[in-house]
Amino acid sequence: MNTMTKTYHQLTDVFKMYQESSLSPYHPLIKEMVKYEDILDELAETQDDLQYAKDKGDMEEEVEDLVEVVEELEGMKKKQWRYLMESFVVNAHYHPYLGD
Repeated sequence: MNTMTKTYHQLTDVFKMYQESSLSPYHPLIKEMVKYEDILDELAETQDDLQYAKDKGDMEEEVEDLVEVVEELEGMKKKQWRYLMESFVVNAHYHPYLGD
């Protein structure tokens, strides 16, 4: 398994543990995971708003504005995940924080 794949898998596991509140609060990337989760939450809410606006038949301008916001949030999500990937140290940021 190459380093990038291992980083992705370990970071994904660590983020799942964060979401389940089983990750050590002392993890070096905890603040960045909070930011990532905030982006995910805002993205989900905005996508719900967009779907509601489409279903309700709102003005095209409002739908376009929501589409823009969703695209911006998608970009922020990718940027934050990339930052987490670049900051994550394989094994060092994984094994000591498994919450055994």
